[in-house]
Amino acid sequence: MYRLNSYFIEDLYYRINVVDFTLLPFRDRREDIPLLVSHFLEVYNKRYNKKIRAFDKASMNIFISYSWPGNVRELSNTVNQAFLLNDGEIISLRGFKKNVLHEKNDLNVFRDFSSVKSLKEKIGEIKEHYEKMIIKEYLNKNSNNKSKTARELAVTRKTLSQKISKYGL
Repeated sequence: MYRLNSYFIEDLYYRINVVDFTLLPFRDRREDIPLLVSHFLEVYNKRYNKKIRAFDKASMNIFISYSWPGNVRELSNTVNQAFLLNDGEIISLRGFKKNVLHEKNDLNVFRDFSSVKSLKEKIGEIKEHYEKMIIKEYLNKNSNNKSKTARELAVTRKTLSQKISKYGL
């Protein structure tokens, strides 16, 4: 199992370390927010087969003035939530999360932390995602031969079978 983990970490590093760049947080580039909101509107219109055209002016002002500590993920989730709570062509204030509406001096006094995952959970999800990809890749390479795949991944056949079941491969 150690060889699989060390292979996984090395493989993950080289997969995600393609380009090194730094993005400023939204609070330092507010001019990008309307563009991203429009993009997310397109995405969610397709996903939910709706025809929402835009956010009203008051809503867009809130988007621009909010600090977005969760950056693009929080923006996407907020647009999604507002999208789902709206039934007209224009999204208004009633479709917003409380933390966006009631921000005070960059402190989210109504922030819901129950949906925030711990770093350990996030790392676990990433590990499982790449472990599944690696196992799938090796199974394809070995024509679904579990014994050969297990040997190449340095795990027992039983461990490989459990992971295949776990990931539905």
